[in-house]
Amino acid sequence: MGAERIDPAPRGDIEGLLAGGPDESLFRAHFENLPGPAYIWRRVGSDFRLIACNRAATERVRTIAHEFAIGCSAAALQGDQYDFVGFLHRCVQNGRVEHGEFEYRYRSGVVRRLNMTVMPIGPDHVVHHTQDITERHYAEQALRTSEARFRALMQAHPDMLVRVTRDGVYLDAHVPEKVTRLLGFRAEHFIGKRVDEIFDREFARMHERYRLKALETEGVHTWEFTRTVDGQRRDVEARFVRSGEDEVMITITDVTDRLHLEREIVSSVERERNHIGHDLHDGLGQLLTGVKLMLEPLRKKLPADASAEGKTLHHAVELINQAIAQTSELARGLSPVHREPGLTLDQVLQQLAKRSEAYFGITCRVRAAARTDRLSEECANNLYRIAQEAVTNAVRHGRASEVDLSCRLEPGGVTMTIEDNGTGFHGTKSPAGGMGMHIMRYRARAVGGELKAENRPGRGAIISCFCPFPRAEAANEAAAGRAATPRGPGPA
Repeated sequence: MGAERIDPAPRGDIEGLLAGGPDESLFRAHFENLPGPAYIWRRVGSDFRLIACNRAATERVRTIAHEFAIGCSAAALQGDQYDFVGFLHRCVQNGRVEHGEFEYRYRSGVVRRLNMTVMPIGPDHVVHHTQDITERHYAEQALRTSEARFRALMQAHPDMLVRVTRDGVYLDAHVPEKVTRLLGFRAEHFIGKRVDEIFDREFARMHERYRLKALETEGVHTWEFTRTVDGQRRDVEARFVRSGEDEVMITITDVTDRLHLEREIVSSVERERNHIGHDLHDGLGQLLTGVKLMLEPLRKKLPADASAEGKTLHHAVELINQAIAQTSELARGLSPVHREPGLTLDQVLQQLAKRSEAYFGITCRVRAAARTDRLSEECANNLYRIAQEAVTNAVRHGRASEVDLSCRLEPGGVTMTIEDNGTGFHGTKSPAGGMGMHIMRYRARAVGGELKAENRPGRGAIISCFCPFPRAEAANEAAAGRAATPRGPGPA
């Protein structure tokens, strides 16, 4: 039988097909309004003939499916990869709905991925409904490929990786053996659970803060916290980055060894500074003082107004006095806080303020809490260096005219804050972009502290650094019942 002109489903054929069956108008309404192309086939011997099409199929035939005209043979539409006639025969013989998915090349040359459903509606008739799933199929293929690559990258990554939803549910976790050994984490501890189910309230609160920050802004957001494993404190760095509409990828790294090395480097630098400072004070300073003492009797014998030699001698003694003063100033700058009873942090900050006012011509105020002498020499020296760097940056880069230095006592340590009225940070999207900020953060980490920077464009900047007391001091506070929850919480 040759192919006939395509028309909407012929009324007579459907009426005959449905004689004595369901209401023909209801069937026609459903058939015509199916969302995809639909065809009715009638068995003719060992083949099937197309006897009706719905509106969607009519449009399909008009564009790319020209071979699906009324009266066409199912056998003529057979493909190399599927048995279309056999598919229709099974549906009729079994009396049940059959499903299939395959690629079909139309005679127009177009290749599409089709999802086909056939349903028996009589002893020799079937309805054949087709859904074009080409875009979905290739999108799913691309997604599977992407997920496979992502999985391979996760498995090869040396750090711990977790995927978390906006609401704090762990979707996936990659935990290398080394991370398990150092931090005690395992993948099964996370997948399918919520952050607040696994960790304490403060940790969950901070985790949510960084998740939302990663979802709402670009870039990587770093959170440093500590975790105690088998009685040992481990330093952990978590880097949050957006990986989907409502999903965050977190890289978790044990940085204990790195921070220990940083502390050693800073300690070595401070020791060398102290040695140089002591050498200047006890060596060069004393030599200059000795020379001055040797010249004093001669200066008394040769008044400045007596001769040219006397004037020269007096000028030389004045230069020696200036050299002694500069040597003493350099020595104090290199070793500002001494372990032995003497200057405390608040006192050297007062000296820094006076020198800054004299050198930069600014107003520099200091408000220091009591008991800053409880800080270790290392902590006090690093806080001083941070304050020194922050004041210099505020004046030179932020053009500040006023700087406030303050230290406040907190449970477990001291927080130092440097606030200025300058123009704020320039040239970077983040206050962490300059070398000075890197050095200050480096010093803060080296003493187990935490440095924060707040940029207020046009209104200055605020640098704050928390520095913990030595462990013995913290233990005494805890025993006395005065200690609160430690800063930088981590799961125990």
